[in-house]
Amino acid sequence: MEKIKKNNIYGVFGLLLLLLFTGSCDKKWPQNGNLDGQWQLQEIVDKQTNDTIHPRRLYYRIQLDMVELTSLNGDPAQNVIGLFDYNKEGKQVRFYEFHERNYATTGAYDKITDETVLYPYGLFGLDTYFQIIRADGKQLILESERSRLKMRSF
Repeated sequence: MEKIKKNNIYGVFGLLLLLLFTGSCDKKWPQNGNLDGQWQLQEIVDKQTNDTIHPRRLYYRIQLDMVELTSLNGDPAQNVIGLFDYNKEGKQVRFYEFHERNYATTGAYDKITDETVLYPYGLFGLDTYFQIIRADGKQLILESERSRLKMRSF
């Protein structure tokens, strides 16, 4: 009888530890739903000129409150990071506060003050708002006043 009570106490204690550990990891789970993940930029439509660009090897990575832009083309802007806000009610995202890795000097991230660094990624400003047209985990379509971005998950 005493052995059964002892096993029950260990079982309850183990369950409490499991609940404690799973509860503490909550903030690391995807908080942006179908927006979180790695995206390959497939199409940029410049709404001012009506030009359509099909970029090669440009990627977005969205996780928590960060966005990372990566070019595998050997362009000067190979690695750019920025902040990301997601307004679920308004179906709107904001990309801002970008920094570019400065490989020539310290390797640290320097704040971007020239928005032309972001043009290849379809971002025509240092602080850009997009409406979410589609976000189903496989495809992501974002539209701003100036551009429309189509991406696929990979």
